[in-house]
Amino acid sequence: MWVDLPAVIRGAVELVDYGLRTSGIEVRLDLPDDMPRLFADSDQLTQVFVNLFVNAQQAMEDAPPPRCLTVSVHVDALADTVRIVVADTGPGIPEDVLPRIFEPFFTTKRMGEGTGLGLSVSDGIIKSHGGTITAERGPEGGLSINVVLPIGQVTGTDDADVQAVPNLAPPATVLIVDDEPEVAQTLGDMLIAEGHHVVFADSGHSALQQIGARRFDVVISDLRMAGLDGAGLFREIQSTRPGLVDRMIFVTGDTLGPTARRFLDEAERPVIEKPFAPTEVLRVVGSVLHPSRT
Repeated sequence: MWVDLPAVIRGAVELVDYGLRTSGIEVRLDLPDDMPRLFADSDQLTQVFVNLFVNAQQAMEDAPPPRCLTVSVHVDALADTVRIVVADTGPGIPEDVLPRIFEPFFTTKRMGEGTGLGLSVSDGIIKSHGGTITAERGPEGGLSINVVLPIGQVTGTDDADVQAVPNLAPPATVLIVDDEPEVAQTLGDMLIAEGHHVVFADSGHSALQQIGARRFDVVISDLRMAGLDGAGLFREIQSTRPGLVDRMIFVTGDTLGPTARRFLDEAERPVIEKPFAPTEVLRVVGSVLHPSRT
């Protein structure tokens, strides 16, 4: 589909506007008014820019002011490409680490704050569009992400590939229930990168407390947990919040025994298997948020 890139960028900024403002970050946009449209998937490009803006916000949270996120677009008519530069005024990343930031599960964040899947997903999307994404230290510090995309065509992919990762907009509130923090954080990173709000619960009982206190659009629960397991949580929700049952997704990484298999057959709810593939996670969550599209 033909995409208005400046409109996509502005839309991505709007999705993360609250977080940027509360972190005291000024946004500067340098977007041409007359640039040619791109043949691309607007939902996937929105996902990429949301990932980049969220990463920039997190990088600048502890940085001294002024904090600024700059997004500029430059058209190279000779090369028939467009270059998007996303620059922040955070502490930057050491040169020896830069080549690794697009690797799956590589992260420079503190333990428990993320697993780096946002940049890995972004790298895959940009490559599927025939483009490149690179990072470099800014001339005055901070980090600068450079995205180059072809104008007028998508190289090395087709419409089916471009639609591979569904957009989950509008932002949803998702409860992730898992007694393994790293597993929960991995799932959370994938959804946070999409602009969604994620709440964590480390047990079935904790999940029930969260559900009693607020509204959730999706509940993703591990099947095997100490105490109240996924099946028990399902039955409690079925009894107290029956409308939420159709928003449940289960996670499993084990060979299913007959009891677990029987429960899943009866519950008729989607299952995400470990290890997680970002495209599959987003597809399953999207199917629950938007069942009419499946």
